[in-house]
Amino acid sequence: MAVVELFTSEGCSSCPPADRLLRSLVETARADDRPVYALSFHVDYWNRLGWKDPYSKSAFSRYQQRYSRRLGVDTYTPQIVVNGQQAMIGSRAGQVRSAIEGALDEPTRATVDLTIKTTEEDLVVAYQFADVPPENATLRLAVVERGLSQRVTRGENAGRTLHHANVVRTFKTIRARDGGTLSLPVPDEVDRSQASVICYVQTPSMDVIGATRVEVPET
Repeated sequence: MAVVELFTSEGCSSCPPADRLLRSLVETARADDRPVYALSFHVDYWNRLGWKDPYSKSAFSRYQQRYSRRLGVDTYTPQIVVNGQQAMIGSRAGQVRSAIEGALDEPTRATVDLTIKTTEEDLVVAYQFADVPPENATLRLAVVERGLSQRVTRGENAGRTLHHANVVRTFKTIRARDGGTLSLPVPDEVDRSQASVICYVQTPSMDVIGATRVEVPET
């Protein structure tokens, strides 16, 4: 199991190669049914330089900064973090793929099952751990959307059309319990036929020890 978190921005000229790499990872994982769970977090600290990334959130920037403190690395884009343990430049395909293969060789330490019911506005998500979750573990749930593209008219990528996969549109963190139910809001503009819920488990040290993915049912 490998959780691949890309921190990116449409305002960063170095990010499109990392976005392309993440799209390739998503396509391969879905085609081969591999336990590789990729998420694209769009940070907001590039927005002041002429282009406001429509997918960016300040919460994602703060989340990345937690990794910076935990791993002792700078905060930059594009950055990929694999299983909460390794941070690297997100466009270095060889290094990223090597980290993923190493993560896949490690045993999964937490197994969680998801079921989803859909409403017009929210997803009702029920989760259940196969075993007792680790003490003080965190459960993170994200609604991600594939097949997104955006024409950028200002900033470092002005004049380019950028393409994205598994952009995080909703992100929620809760304390891991044996099981429970929660609601995940889905923005109106999200194409549910291109959306999934990715759920992963993190220890207090931010190591990712389990993950799963479920497709979002269409209303």
